[in-house]
Amino acid sequence: MTLKIPKTIHGIDGKKAYERIVNGIPEEQTVIVQPVQNPIMNSNDNFWTINDVQYRNQIYKVDLLKTLLDEGNSKTQDEWIEYSINAKKNNDFFCADMPLQYAIFKALYNSPDNGEKEQARQFIQKSMRETWLSSLSRIFYSPSGNDKIIHNYKIPNEEYETSNLVVGKDRELEVSDKNVLEALVLTKDVDEVKKVLNWINETPVWIWRLNNKPKNVDERVARFYAVGDWALLDCYRFPSSRGSSLGVRAVGTGNSKLAGGVK
Repeated sequence: MTLKIPKTIHGIDGKKAYERIVNGIPEEQTVIVQPVQNPIMNSNDNFWTINDVQYRNQIYKVDLLKTLLDEGNSKTQDEWIEYSINAKKNNDFFCADMPLQYAIFKALYNSPDNGEKEQARQFIQKSMRETWLSSLSRIFYSPSGNDKIIHNYKIPNEEYETSNLVVGKDRELEVSDKNVLEALVLTKDVDEVKKVLNWINETPVWIWRLNNKPKNVDERVARFYAVGDWALLDCYRFPSSRGSSLGVRAVGTGNSKLAGGVK
């Protein structure tokens, strides 16, 4: 009698599963990572919970406030830094760096369509159009060579640095901007960034920055902004400029980055 082995057993290759059974290997050792079926949950009247947020090669669960964090009291970046340090100590909502903000937008874009997804999109669009959305990413434009970006600027044990030539023309994103995007939002996929931000603001996507190298190191804040004609990666505003902030609370899941992305 010939034993017929199913093609799959409990979602894995049937032959491999059968070999495990024969060799006495417990089934618990086979780990199957299931994709998140519904990344958005309206778990609270005050915030959305977003799963599968891919940030710095890890998966996070992120709570996003349904109102701006400052409630009309805008702050400079240094003030947001101080605010965020205290908020993190109390597991409260804080101002995020630019890559984490973009990672949240991307997770929303990739989420199944439902009423909560559209409400979140409309809130972000409205916030971008009404105020400069601050971040904890600071650009150091250099007189020569690559420019430096410090993300989570001045946040203890969380700072990390990227670098590339950020200086250039103010214009709609092009393929040649891939290295700048890698430094700003940790992806070189220009098409992805355009799709995500176009989805949020329903407009083309531009980058705004210093057009020429400065004589001395020039510090600016990286942030998102939008109007009715374009969504903007803004790399131009001074640290002393005041702005509002999205309220974010992020918890790592312990999982490494999953495959998949913008469709």
